[in-house]
Amino acid sequence: MQPTVQPTVQSTVQPNVQSTVQPSSAWIHRQAVELLLAVIVFFACAYFFTGGSWNSNAHLATVMSIVDDGTFYIDRYRDSTGDIAHTPRGTVSSKAIGAPIVAIPAYIIAKVASLHMTHRGNQLIVRAYITTALTMGAVMALLTVVLYRTLRRRVEPRDAAVLALAVVLATPLFPNAAMISQHVMTALAAFASYSILERWRLRRLTQPENPRQADESVRLESWKIALAGFLGGLAPVFEYPSLIVLIPLTIYALWSCRLRFRIAWFLAGVGVALLIPMTYHTVFFGGPFKTAYSALVRPEFIAIHRQGFMGFDHFSWLRLYELTLGRSRGLFLLSPFLVASIPGLTRMIRAPATRPEGITVGVIAWSVLLFIASFVNWHSGSAVGSRFIHIFIVFSCVPLAAIYPHHRGWMQLGIAVSFFLMLVAISVTSVPPPPDANVLQYYFEHFFRGDIAWWQGEIIKQEGIGTGAPTYPFAFNLGIVLGLPGLWSLLPFGVVMAGLSMLLARRLRIPHRHANTAQHST
Repeated sequence: MQPTVQPTVQSTVQPNVQSTVQPSSAWIHRQAVELLLAVIVFFACAYFFTGGSWNSNAHLATVMSIVDDGTFYIDRYRDSTGDIAHTPRGTVSSKAIGAPIVAIPAYIIAKVASLHMTHRGNQLIVRAYITTALTMGAVMALLTVVLYRTLRRRVEPRDAAVLALAVVLATPLFPNAAMISQHVMTALAAFASYSILERWRLRRLTQPENPRQADESVRLESWKIALAGFLGGLAPVFEYPSLIVLIPLTIYALWSCRLRFRIAWFLAGVGVALLIPMTYHTVFFGGPFKTAYSALVRPEFIAIHRQGFMGFDHFSWLRLYELTLGRSRGLFLLSPFLVASIPGLTRMIRAPATRPEGITVGVIAWSVLLFIASFVNWHSGSAVGSRFIHIFIVFSCVPLAAIYPHHRGWMQLGIAVSFFLMLVAISVTSVPPPPDANVLQYYFEHFFRGDIAWWQGEIIKQEGIGTGAPTYPFAFNLGIVLGLPGLWSLLPFGVVMAGLSMLLARRLRIPHRHANTAQHST
């Protein structure tokens, strides 16, 4: 067996070149770990349902209109949300179109599963829950697997699993996944694009300088560059401001391609993805670059988008402080372990072997953070943290991997604290008060009083029947469904998560040679 060479990545794991494990065994081991990671995250997301919010209701109303009525117009459900825009033919959601498209399969399943229900109000809640659980559970599970595969190029499988779970369950991604959130989808698309490009670059560096002598499996993978471009292009399909990440991703793609003309494949993928919103905008707003922001209904939203360029007026140090350390939306306050990404990024940039990736992820993460600090509505309304900076969170995983092997103890403590804070948040509500409140004080007061699923935000209001007078709660967790009150409703969550975590830990204790054999090919 030939040694596995990784000259471009400083990893705490040295490939075990003496391993006699067959590649098929390593593949089975890796798939088992990834499956357990996906199941853990899917269960965690499906356990909680936060009820209605304008953002989530706008997506759900669009999905229901597409499937039930064959139209993108949501006039039947327009009272469900304030995130709406007027067009000459009717009312549509003011959100980007990507999230509703992704949620269509889940809603079809939810509709079929609830056809037997005669109480319309309860039926709407069941459909909203199943749609949210399947959509966001799948998105978060897929994000976890992508994170794990990417991090395994740098750290041991156990460390990669810990960090992948930390990023999705110990940060605001977790509570925001209790409702249909385009921001998590945006982060997944952008990071998946980066991960493909990084894998491509690292594999290319192990090939001969002469492309004609390069391994055929590598030389003929131009379609993967196109896939990376398509995924990167999907980011603004879900959330318009994420268009900014395409600049550093394109530069990194150009950097990664030994044959520079291959960048055309990346740009072609981006172009195909952008055809989705451009077609939607042309049909409903009269032009490919004319968005719903030009047809908003709510006066407060109109006022925001009239400031500066579509709400981006100027960079503010105060906003940056509030985004990172503020008492209402401060990311480092809610997930303190993320602070370690700063020295981790410094370590990556200082080391020549990891400098290209350090610069790329650093520019992507911090450009998003600084960009949102220039936005009037930086706090993203009622949300745990600012939903607009989910890309910052996800891309922070790479510098976290650079520092984690050197400070496991402190970082594990930070991850544990962060997970507890996010569990408190998602247990009470994912829709906290406006951004002038002390959000941790708010959460602790309700949590320790047993106010679980405290905020009951209405979900869908259908023309003629409103919410349908449901007897089911709008917000709940599966423990409440089982009849457990207050904090006791979290007991099944803790038991199942502990069991799944033990299975994962047991699988990861299998000698590392299983994972290391095929680490470079991941």
